[in-house]
Amino acid sequence: MVDLGDAGDEFVKYIVPMGRPCVLVQLEIPGGKGRYSFRKEICSIDGSSLINDFSQVEFRRGEFIDNQLFFELAVIPVGKEEFEIKICKVLFSDGKPDKLTCELSQG
Repeated sequence: MVDLGDAGDEFVKYIVPMGRPCVLVQLEIPGGKGRYSFRKEICSIDGSSLINDFSQVEFRRGEFIDNQLFFELAVIPVGKEEFEIKICKVLFSDGKPDKLTCELSQG
């Protein structure tokens, strides 16, 4: 899954690699033909490792809404059997992608 859009004052590209429970978020250089000025791999949500603390992670959807980047994740925490659906937002620090913060979906 890959998309480009605006988040705050930045032109952002995200990449969800196949087979890896992480997302790459990069700041694109306008007119830079795919070059980026900053890139961050995010592999955790709210302090929990997407690699070690969940038995399954699916990035189901990513979208840019009101100059913010959101993801819908389906996760199964280790030791549980049921999927939890989370709506996550990429938080930026000093104009750079920093981390994901999530809430359980209510529907």
